[in-house]
Amino acid sequence: MKNKIIYILLTIFILVFIISGSLLIRDLYRSKKEDSANKELSKIVQEAQKEKEDIQEADNKEEEPIYAESGILYQYDKLWQKNHDMAGWLHIDGTNIDYPVMYTPKSPEYYLRRGFNKKYAFSGSLFLGEGWSEKGNYAVIYGHHMKDGTMFGPLYQYKAKKFASEHPIIRFDTLYTENEYEVLGAFYSKIYGINEKGVFRYYQYNDLSDPEVFNEFITQVKSYSLYDTGVTAKYGDKILTLSTCSYHTDNGRFVVVARKKRD
Repeated sequence: MKNKIIYILLTIFILVFIISGSLLIRDLYRSKKEDSANKELSKIVQEAQKEKEDIQEADNKEEEPIYAESGILYQYDKLWQKNHDMAGWLHIDGTNIDYPVMYTPKSPEYYLRRGFNKKYAFSGSLFLGEGWSEKGNYAVIYGHHMKDGTMFGPLYQYKAKKFASEHPIIRFDTLYTENEYEVLGAFYSKIYGINEKGVFRYYQYNDLSDPEVFNEFITQVKSYSLYDTGVTAKYGDKILTLSTCSYHTDNGRFVVVARKKRD
């Protein structure tokens, strides 16, 4: 009887080991496949960027943006032609964040679990929140906090003031404008319950066109921020918010807010 129990337990252990190993291999394969697909997108942009710089140099217009026949910035036109849901590109030096940003106004979370090709992808894509407008003064970009360091996984590094001081610039280009943003603050948050009072529901803001709402938002960001970056904002500035999941609490979030660099 004792030997039979040992045999059953050993069989269960082996089965669990095989299943766990299979799931791990599956996840590693998926992660590598999705990362490779995103790196290919980045490569297309980098090659187009080099072509753009050659055109600028030949025309002696290094400081001026170059546009394709479509009216889209030259470096993003090839990707936009593949998928018109692309709204821009996000890049942060010193991290792996170098991705297209998608926008589907009728279904903002369409790319939550979809890649650039619109097929299922566990890591999803970066996407703009509801109500975004090219002409507006506010953009919020959502992305998954992937443990393999892809998508918004590296965003967590902004929890340290030292990292923020060394990487103060976030580049978010739309299809028509090249933009640099300076980090204004970074903080931990969560999706709050309906009855929780006196909290900052940053995710409910999608329009900062009203001066009072703008000032309220900036005041809250400064209040919640883990450190002072020395960057301030005033009404009329364009604001960028990056949001990802955080595991410090249930429904946790980690948020980085930046202000468009002034001329």
